[in-house]
Amino acid sequence: MAGRLLALDKNPGIRPIGVGETWRRAIAKCILQVAGKDAKEARGVDQLCAGLEAGLEDGIHATRSMWDSHQMEEEYGFLLSNRYAWTVRHEWPSGSRFVFNCYKHWSTLVIRGNDGTCVFLFGKDGVTQGDPLAMYAYGVGVLPLIRILKEEFLLVIQPWYADDLGALARFEVIRRFFNRLEELGSNYCYFSECDNTRVISSCLNNLEAAKAYLADLAFKLATGACSLGGFIDNE
Repeated sequence: MAGRLLALDKNPGIRPIGVGETWRRAIAKCILQVAGKDAKEARGVDQLCAGLEAGLEDGIHATRSMWDSHQMEEEYGFLLSNRYAWTVRHEWPSGSRFVFNCYKHWSTLVIRGNDGTCVFLFGKDGVTQGDPLAMYAYGVGVLPLIRILKEEFLLVIQPWYADDLGALARFEVIRRFFNRLEELGSNYCYFSECDNTRVISSCLNNLEAAKAYLADLAFKLATGACSLGGFIDNE
């Protein structure tokens, strides 16, 4: 059940990838071959990651389409945030037993040095990035939070891809949406980070309005930014 931990350079930052033992990865892929379709059906269009055909493309094209339709609207913008969470018991019963057996204990992650030494770390919460199960378990686990937010904020366009959240709305609504996300997030181990959150505005004049509404939050403000492998901007 151990895995080798690799540190990929995100420039800036590090993305830790756990490469699990071959048998664990093989069995996980067998489980997904049989039960993966159930997870995809449970997520529907609320969560675009893992198994949904062209999920990334769907997210970026839908967002750009809505962005274009509101581009000239004052005090309107797009919130980009990412963080992390999980639970699968009721949403994905056909895969939950194996997920539980893999994550009912801490995950042992090994970092090997060039001199033959090694360091052991323990993943105490959530799933290991790099595990074939990770996107499925995480994508299903965050569904309750997504559904609450979509029910309470009907006018906010919300593309979710794993822990990457987008919210397209007026600035005053974005603020209320983000406050509610922080309020609910702790119940689902989803902890947003203001300094890792961006608000994209359609023009420089709108950036001033964004500052007025979001002054006390450490959001990065811009007229364009990468999103789901694409780009959202005013051109």
